[in-house]
This record gives sequence, C-alpha cells and structure tokens, in this order.
Amino acid sequence: RHGVVVTYVSNGGLRPSRDPMIRNVVVSKGADAADDWIVENARENDVVVTADIPLAARTVALGAHVLGPTGRPFTPETIGMAVAMRDLK
Repeated sequence: RHGVVVTYVSNGGLRPSRDPMIRNVVVSKGADAADDWIVENARENDVVVTADIPLAARTVALGAHVLGPTGRPFTPETIGMAVAMRDLK
C-alpha cells in the first residue's frame, strides 16, 4: 500500500516470505547477531520495531524511529527510563 520494503532480521527458524516487499535476513546464531546486524544497517529515520530495550537504545542513538511491538515509541527523551526500568527487573 505504501511501497515500503520491510526487512525482517532473525537467526533462523522462520519461513521466508515470498512477498517481494519483505526482505528476510538470516544472521548467525550468535547471542546478539541480529541486534548487531540491525545496528550496523539501520540509518537515521529508519523505523525499527523491537521489544528489546538495549536494541531500542542502540537504534535510537542512530536517529532511527523506534517502536515497541505495541506501538509505544522509544525516543531520546524516553529511552533512558526504559533502560533503567529494564535494569531493575
């Protein structure tokens, strides 16, 4: 509808989509391999959707627009509190 290509990054276990608007990237099985790929490839103004607070912090620092899976935005003003709350758990 909007002509936006979606890139889905994982370390496997997902069936690749045949939709030409969905790009599937499979990385190695390392602990943060998918996160590292996203950080290395995300650019300012990209949209990143993640429930991973440390990844959200890393991509906010790049200037990406970061949303949680419920649509909650992570911004430079809010990411510090999200990291602090995660660290308390």
